Parts: sequence; structure tokens; C-alpha cells
Amino acid sequence: MSLDQINEIAPSRWHPLAEDPDAEMEEPPRQHRSANSRGFAADHYPRLLDKVFSALRDPEGYDAGLRRLDDELRQRGPSQFARFYIEEMLGRSPATAAEARELVLCPSRRISEILSSNEFMGRHDIILQREFPHLSREFFFHIPKSGGSTLTAALDSDGRFCPIDISQGRDSGAFAYRLASLRNTILRLANPRTRSVLIIGHPSVKRILSYQLKRGWDHAFTILRDPIDSSLSMINYVLTRLCDYPTAQDSATWRDILQLPDDPFLPDRRRALELAPKIVELLVPDNPTCGALGTEPLLESVLDNAVILDLKIIRFQQIDDYIRYRGVARHKRFNISTRYVELSDLDRRLRLTIYDKNAEDLKFYDWVGRHMIPGDGPWFEL
Repeated sequence: MSLDQINEIAPSRWHPLAEDPDAEMEEPPRQHRSANSRGFAADHYPRLLDKVFSALRDPEGYDAGLRRLDDELRQRGPSQFARFYIEEMLGRSPATAAEARELVLCPSRRISEILSSNEFMGRHDIILQREFPHLSREFFFHIPKSGGSTLTAALDSDGRFCPIDISQGRDSGAFAYRLASLRNTILRLANPRTRSVLIIGHPSVKRILSYQLKRGWDHAFTILRDPIDSSLSMINYVLTRLCDYPTAQDSATWRDILQLPDDPFLPDRRRALELAPKIVELLVPDNPTCGALGTEPLLESVLDNAVILDLKIIRFQQIDDYIRYRGVARHKRFNISTRYVELSDLDRRLRLTIYDKNAEDLKFYDWVGRHMIPGDGPWFEL
């Protein structure tokens, strides 16, 4: 008896065309639904974020695009209340009944308020990744003072990559142009040339694992530099910014932290050495590598996460090779500091403090040097 005859008599459950008489009929895909269905229920209408992101790409600007949604949204029952916008755009229920029942007279204004809110900006990278699932995701774990600014600027210059910046300040009032930034990002994400979402701005491994963002074809990578060199670079970077860019936001913040007077900062070697202990104490981070890569800032946690994420480790000396490997022909270096102080200039107590602040990072740096396996490109793997 042939296989076709067997299947005619009793369709096998493993056969791809076998029908299960007890199975429920699947709902037809959205594109096959009736074009006459215009209700706001999820079964018949695109999600609000789809329409919002389309409006942000409007050729006449995001304001015009959002205003075009007003008439349509005012005619729908659910969208007359704040509950609808909170659930659709923030993915949560309203905090109170009063918030849920609040009438929304101008939908575009409410949408703009949510897009500009701290809550949305604090999660916008996650939302955008899920809204553009066809794009590969690249998670760059940027360790401070390890050449990350040079690498991100190089990839940003290539239209195949769309950076999504989660730097501190983009989820607070310090970042004043949120809607314009979102529009530019969404235009780039929707560009047919874009192939990858590049998550930058010092993301932590904890964030990526907590939200289960990495998929099988995505990539995670970092740059590894000698931790003591990174700390020394941080000292010189602060001194350089205070001297060359005294009115910049970071310089103003550091000036307050270091309790410096408002007069222009013109460091000579003596003044730089006097300020170095304060910079180490207040501004040089403790174990920044393990803090970014570990669920806890400990060597064992970093090693576990590196295996979980299939982390590619680029040595500081390999940055140029890696950029060329990614197909970016030209780039320039960023955040280069003046060498005001060298490690040998610091007294013994301060050098020991720097080593103590990097105790776990030094363990990881030493472990990697002894156990790394060369990858398929200019990087190493565990």
C-alpha cells in the first residue's frame, strides 16, 4: 500500500497535512481580514503604536502626523479614555481608576505626552526592538574609557546600523528633544537599508537578560581594556573636560561633585595631582567591567553571562580591526584625553586605591588573558 493510500485511510499526526478534527480553526492572518472592519478592537485594527510610529515618520513632521490621528481616534469608544493610551503605549494598566477614566479630548497631545514621558523613554529601546523584530539586534556593552565611543561612532556612520541610545539623561529631563530623536530613530529603523539595531549608551547585561531581548541570530560584544589603564584614562578625561569644555553638562556636574570653584579650570601638573585623589574617590567607578557584564559585579557572574550571551570580546588593541571587519572603511577616534597624569605620578596609596576599585575587573582581565579562544573575526570568546 502506498503512503498516499495510508494517509487517505488514517492521516498521521506527524504528517504536515493531517487534520485534527478536534482542533479549533485558526484565526486568519491580519492581512486577510475584511477591509470593511474598522473597529478599534485588536482583532480588527492595527495596534496604536503601529499608527503612532507611522505618524512620526510623516513627511511634514511628527506634529502633523500625530494631529492626523485626532479625528480617527476621537470616533472610537476606547480611545476616548486615558486607559487606552496607557495600555497600548506603555504596556501596563492604569495606576488608579481615576487615571483610567480620564477623558482624552486631544489624542495627539496625550500621545506626545506619553512619548516624552520618563516612563516611555526609560523603556523606548525595548519597545523599538520589539516593534521592528525583523532587524538583527547588536548589544554593545560599553565599558567606560575603553574605546567604545570610537566604535559606536564608526558603526553609527554606516546606514546599515541604527543606534538606539539608552544613555543616562534620555529617561530624564536632561534630554530635551525626545520626539525629534524618536522620529529620527524610527525613520532610520524603517529604512530598507537598515539591517541591525545597535543598542548603545552603556546597557547592562542585567537589562538584556531581564527582558529576554537577545535572540539566536543576535550579537553581543564588548571591548576589554586593562582596568588600570581605563581608570587612569578616566582621571585624565575628567581633567581634559574640565579644562577644554568647562561649560559642558558633564563638566558642570563634575565640578559640583568635586566642589570646585566656578573659575576656569586650567590644570598644571601640580593641580592635576592634587585633584586626582578626589576624582578617583568620587568619579572613577568600581569594577566597571564586571558591573556592566555581570548580574552581580563578580568574576563568576561575568563568566556565566558571557557564555549565556555568547559574548564576543574585542581587545582594546583590536578596535580598528573590528571596525574594518564590520565594513566601515573610515573612522576617527573620539574622547581622546590629554595625559595630565601617569600612573607613576600617583603616590602609592592612590595607586593601591585604584587597584582595590578594580579588584574583580583585574581578575576577569587576567582570566580572559589565560583562557580566551580566538573567534572567527577580530575578537575572542570564552
